[in-house]
Amino acid sequence: MRMNEITKTVRALDADAYRTFRAKAVELGYTTGQAMSEAMRIWLNAKNRPKVVVRAEVESAPAETASPA
Repeated sequence: MRMNEITKTVRALDADAYRTFRAKAVELGYTTGQAMSEAMRIWLNAKNRPKVVVRAEVESAPAETASPA
């Protein structure tokens, strides 16, 4: 392990999102840690970062109804 690397456990990840993320990382030749580090740097540097929504909030949010045309 390099001096600036740490090992951490992340809980409550969305299983489908993680599997898709990991598959894409491998496809592009990255380790999961390398891809996660890059994703975190991009997110931290984004000027208009979207609000992080917890899945439970999405599932409990009222469904949008289409207005008549």
